[in-house]
Amino acid sequence: LVLRGRLGQAADMYRQVWELDDSSAGYTDKYAHTQHASLLLMQGEVQQARQEIEDQLKSQGAYRDDPWQLANALTVLGDIDKASGNLAGARDDYQRAVETLKTTSFPIAWPQVSLAELAIAEGHPRAAEPLLRQAIAEFEKEHSAGEEIGGYAALGRSLLAQGKAAEAKDAIARASKLADLREFPVLALPLQILQARAAALEAKPGAAGNSILVASVRKLHSVIQQSHALGLYNTECEARLALGKIEMQLNPASARAQLT
Repeated sequence: LVLRGRLGQAADMYRQVWELDDSSAGYTDKYAHTQHASLLLMQGEVQQARQEIEDQLKSQGAYRDDPWQLANALTVLGDIDKASGNLAGARDDYQRAVETLKTTSFPIAWPQVSLAELAIAEGHPRAAEPLLRQAIAEFEKEHSAGEEIGGYAALGRSLLAQGKAAEAKDAIARASKLADLREFPVLALPLQILQARAAALEAKPGAAGNSILVASVRKLHSVIQQSHALGLYNTECEARLALGKIEMQLNPASARAQLT
């Protein structure tokens, strides 16, 4: 449901799961709470997401004998800290998730992607690239298409930040070929943002280049409309930031309005 953009239905389902779980005796599965916190973050509800995940992490024995769920919760907490601007806290959360998984047979690829995306946010996209390529190779072995798409999207961001438009386009194309994403906007819309950014990065001065920029602007306006309609706050913000940067090349006055 989440990947299809049906966030309200997904939230209702998570609540039903934990209400049944909380009413039972003994060990409870915290997965629904963790996923609900992640959903809240997607909607831009940072403080609510933090409250939910921290309550679960503080509850006595919540993740007893379940390092996978603990690592999952720590990764979501890292996402929340990153969204709050606490990059040092996010790094600590992600690293704790990695160390937790190292005590198990579970792969560390998904918190590794989070560490790589944090490196991009810190201005170190080159350091992120090898981490992402390693994680993608692990996802390929696990035949995990959703996580592989996310890995390629993160790799695209790393490559764009390094000015490698052609390589970024290849990463985006690989992600797009993994599945039919027409019914999965949560995966498809970030890739559309990256496509627009990559095209704009390759645009040359002149009429032809301006046409490419205009097409990228149209694509991003469409992403913004769809994201807003679905309540995908973070994706909408990412699209607006990309739009502002591209419009700066076309119309600086309009771009400044978009970025404020």
